[in-house]
Amino acid sequence: MTSSIPCVTVQTVTSNTLTADLTGIEEHNTIAVKVYPNPSAGSLTIETTMLSAGNIGLELRNILGQIVYSSNDKVQSGLFRKTLALDLTNGLYFLTLQTNHSYTTKKIEIVK
Repeated sequence: MTSSIPCVTVQTVTSNTLTADLTGIEEHNTIAVKVYPNPSAGSLTIETTMLSAGNIGLELRNILGQIVYSSNDKVQSGLFRKTLALDLTNGLYFLTLQTNHSYTTKKIEIVK
């Protein structure tokens, strides 16, 4: 049986019970991204290098999974840098950056 969950290898299936053994977490198509400062008071700079022109989507989610910021930019190849000035409450957030072929998620801490 094949799992529909990336990075999960299903080794045993017994009647109505599914036993899954994780053999490791693999990262597929990730991007090298710098996010600073982290922790932040609300102003963040995001940097990555684009190998080709395309789209970059950004999503920032709070610990409850709610989207608190999103954008989609058309960019050229080379250095991509974007500074965000956000009015957020203290806590943990997750920034996902996605291009046409890659993605990565970074943990961000807001401390005022």
